[in-house]
Parts: sequence; structure tokens; C-alpha cells
Amino acid sequence: MWTGLFGLCSNLFVIVVIVAYRPMRERVTNLYLINQSMIDASVATFLFLTTLLQDDKRQLTPGRWSDEALCRLWFTKMPLWGLLVSSTYSLVSLTLERFLAVVYPLRHRAWCSRRTVSSIKLVNLTLPNDVQSISRGSGDGGHAFLLIGGEYVKK
Repeated sequence: MWTGLFGLCSNLFVIVVIVAYRPMRERVTNLYLINQSMIDASVATFLFLTTLLQDDKRQLTPGRWSDEALCRLWFTKMPLWGLLVSSTYSLVSLTLERFLAVVYPLRHRAWCSRRTVSSIKLVNLTLPNDVQSISRGSGDGGHAFLLIGGEYVKK
């Protein structure tokens, strides 16, 4: 629980410092750092909330939309895992940008514009969630499973 709070506070501090100090906002690399801090702050928030709000062991009703959403999104921790994958993609794109700045310094300005950074940030946030499946397929028509008491029960 404390890890989530510390991660949230430290990443918000990074965002505030970069946004408040104008010369830092002008560099492309710092746009990647703001993106990384926003994703990591979201991860820390979900980590805090999933630790704080554990499964209450109540009986879930198959076919009820609220129980289905609770099962598929909260108990599987899909937002947390999707954001962790997004964080990894963001780190890879930050590393590639720094590689281009060091190896190809003259071409770096043309390749790494604000528009390119915005496009890469969008891909970093959407691709992991598109790749990750929300429901578990059963092999017989793609029926979903409900997570009840730590076990998947076929709906």
C-alpha cells in the first residue's frame, strides 16, 4: 500500500517540476519523461487501490453486468497489467529516442518532433490494452468465465 502512495507522490512531483520549469518543457526527451511519469502514477494509483480494496468474497451473479465488469476488470487487475505493459513500451520508446540522439544527432531533430512523440505516446497507451484480452475464452463459442473465490467458473 505504501509503495503505491510513494510511487504516486514521486511521479506527480516529477510531472510538476517538468511542467513548472519552462526550459524543461521544450525538450522532446522531457515529453517522454512526462508520459512515463503519468503512466507510472496511474500504475501506482491502481496498485494502491487494488491493495486497499481487496476481494470481499461475495457471491457474484453470472449475467449481471456489474458483476461481469467487476470480475473482468477489477479481480483480474487488467488495468494494472495493461498500464505496466504501457510503461514498458514507454521506456523502450524513450530508450530508442535517446539512442537516436546519441548515434544520429543531426537526424534526431527531424525524426523526433513533437508530433512523432505524440503519436508514439498514443501507441504506447493503446497497443498494450488492444493486445491484452479482457475475457477468458472457453473454447466453445468464446463464453466468458467469472472469477469466483479465486477460481474461474464457466458462465
